[in-house]
Amino acid sequence: AVLVTVPLGVLKAKTIKFSPSLPEWKRAAIERLGFGPIEKVVLLFSSTFWDADADFFGITMPDSTPEEDYVSQRGEFFLFWNMHRSHGLPALLCISSGMFADKTWRQHSYKGVVNKAMAALKRTFGSQVNACFKRSVVSDWGKNPYARGSYSFVGLEGSGRDYDELAEPVGTRVFFAGEHTNGQHPATATGAFLSGLREAQRIDEAARGGVDPSCSCY
Repeated sequence: AVLVTVPLGVLKAKTIKFSPSLPEWKRAAIERLGFGPIEKVVLLFSSTFWDADADFFGITMPDSTPEEDYVSQRGEFFLFWNMHRSHGLPALLCISSGMFADKTWRQHSYKGVVNKAMAALKRTFGSQVNACFKRSVVSDWGKNPYARGSYSFVGLEGSGRDYDELAEPVGTRVFFAGEHTNGQHPATATGAFLSGLREAQRIDEAARGGVDPSCSCY
């Protein structure tokens, strides 16, 4: 048996050759389900200058943003997770999605991306941001050839059924797992983990010649 656990972005890029080819219903589900980048910047500071008890906070774009710039900047560091609350560190996890994460992000250097995140914070917190800044870590899932994105989503021509079809095995030897195969918990580590348990049971049952491996166990 083969268990395919690569991210949906890799399947959509068709960089893996299946012989024989995957059936049409499986290939169609791969095409319909979306897969996009949600990029992150972790900023570590010497101390907290935000509400240390908040789980997260958001920052909106300036009212003065020109309409022609709105599309390219949409999703530019709008959500900040408070890592002091979760990890006891004076750090913020800055989230970027939408057009900015998909296109604009790639036009900036590591330092340029960090500066964008810092600029968003400075609109609210002013000079404290630079005064307390220590170091940063930047993700780049969109450029990673082994990921080609971050999370799955239902595309314009797709539906929740596509998650179920991605989870279906091909025959009794080719099985699929990953967050993109779990319609109840998509785009989560929990969903990926549960899909692994599901496929382990399917493979075990198929090897024993027991229950139909296409059954849904999780």
